[in-house]
Amino acid sequence: MPNSLQAVPRDLKAAIQQAIEIELSTIPIYLYTYYSINRVPDQNKIIADLTNRFIDRGLPTDQAAQRAQDVSVQIMVHANKAGATIMSVAVEEMLHMALACNLKRALVGMPKLVGKSPSQYPAQLRGHQPGLEIPLRGFGLAQLDVFKQIELPEQPKALLRAEPDPTRDWTSLGELYGWISAQITDNVTPPDFEQFKDEPQLGPNQGYYATNNVNTLYYDAEHKPRFTNRDADPKNPHGNVGDLIRIVDVKSALAAIDIIVEQGEGHVEKKGTGKDAGRPWQKYGDHTVDQEESHYQKYCQLYDELKDMLSEEGQLQDFSLLDYFVKPVPENPTTAGYPADIQTVSNLLNAVYTYLYMMTEACYRQEIPKQKEIFNFGMHKGMIFILSTLCDYITSLPLPWGGVAGPTFENYEFAPATSAKSQLVALFNKIPAALNPSQNVLARIQTLPDMDIVTKKVLSFA
Repeated sequence: MPNSLQAVPRDLKAAIQQAIEIELSTIPIYLYTYYSINRVPDQNKIIADLTNRFIDRGLPTDQAAQRAQDVSVQIMVHANKAGATIMSVAVEEMLHMALACNLKRALVGMPKLVGKSPSQYPAQLRGHQPGLEIPLRGFGLAQLDVFKQIELPEQPKALLRAEPDPTRDWTSLGELYGWISAQITDNVTPPDFEQFKDEPQLGPNQGYYATNNVNTLYYDAEHKPRFTNRDADPKNPHGNVGDLIRIVDVKSALAAIDIIVEQGEGHVEKKGTGKDAGRPWQKYGDHTVDQEESHYQKYCQLYDELKDMLSEEGQLQDFSLLDYFVKPVPENPTTAGYPADIQTVSNLLNAVYTYLYMMTEACYRQEIPKQKEIFNFGMHKGMIFILSTLCDYITSLPLPWGGVAGPTFENYEFAPATSAKSQLVALFNKIPAALNPSQNVLARIQTLPDMDIVTKKVLSFA
């Protein structure tokens, strides 16, 4: 079982690092659940199967066929929307991690990423009070409920620049960032933005961050395309949608914190009515109409939609509609718990996952243009193609005891004797030919920036 809550940070450096590690804790569970979803299930199979089930329940054939058609549309839309929504949150969590890293680089020094995500799941969300266990688990009501708890809004006082109480754990990210904000705006001991002012950060307008990609797009019941994140307004690029910000002063630091808190929790406005009774309701940012919903709101809507869909067909007790679009991945898997052949895939996936953080750290040691090379030829390629392909791949591998494997997102320890990149290649070559690994993955690995394991310094670009 997970250890008890870790000690509360009593200084700004520790608090910002804790914020970074909270993002490192949640990104894997969002990605795990995302890759458990089959976003394009076989609709013809669903219709045929449900038609027979409805006939068995006593419906006339024509009514059964129509009912099956209607339910299949619900399933298709929800599966696609659920994937797009969860990925939209994961994308913004990666933005939040980078903003928190910028904040630490601007104020207290290098952010630490390698080896700082949980070593095993389930894990305790760092500093959360009361304790909150976060698991690697497939899509469903239980996991969405965990997601809601992670993003649960704090009362408005925590979003203000109030006097902090650093002697206890945080009840929300809003409260943690409220404490950080209070230190930044402290007039008695103001932060020093001069010491690290010339050090590299991840900044805007470099093509590093995009609010949307093909994985945050879904199609509604009318087959109209919908993006789950709003694109930035060219007239206000650092508005409510958010973007990378180079932090140089109090104003830019608070702007970065506002993006993190507002995208995740939103601002508490009022209590809802009807289905929303008792739920903290939020206005996103300082605007009132046509704005992107917070992560909390997105997860609440997904939860309610799924609950309604499952309840409506609850009389089909011998199976679940989830079986049509959720892969039977294990809960909290470990590499050691897999058969030897699947361990080889899991090891490579974990090494790529760790390598991404090595490259991110390197970005904070390199100025543009080398930083841009690392990010565009390493981070984008590694995250969008290599890691994504490996996650899809491992969730297609059947386990001897039933179900399919899933990514474990464990920290991988590279040996110091050779470069980490050469070890990635070696790990790929260990995958048995019988598992038919993609040679495209190997080709992409071979073009990654080569990072020295000890200094994290870029050695060359293949």
